[in-house]
Amino acid sequence: MSHAFVVALAAITLFPPWLAAGLVFVFSFNKDFGRPGYTWYKDLFNRTQSGLATGLAGLAWGWAQAHFGAHPYLQEAAGILAASLVYFFVNVGASPT
Repeated sequence: MSHAFVVALAAITLFPPWLAAGLVFVFSFNKDFGRPGYTWYKDLFNRTQSGLATGLAGLAWGWAQAHFGAHPYLQEAAGILAASLVYFFVNVGASPT
C-alpha cells in the first residue's frame, strides 16, 4: 500500500471504474525510471497491480452505492469501506512473495 491509495479512492468516487483504473495505470509514478537497475517488467507489473486493484475497488464502490441506498451517509460509508477493503486485499494478494 502506498500514498496512491488515497488518489485511487478519489478517482473511484469521481470516475467510472474503467477510467479510474486506466488513470492509475497510466499516471503511476516510478522514482527509479532511468536509473541503473530499472526493470520495465517490474514497473509494468506494479502498474497493472494498481490498476487492477483500482478497477475492482471501483466495482465494489458501485455495488455498495446500489445496495445501501437507505441513507446517503450510510451509502457513502459503505462505498468507501467496500472499496478500501477490496483495494487492500487485491493489492496485497497480488504482491509477489
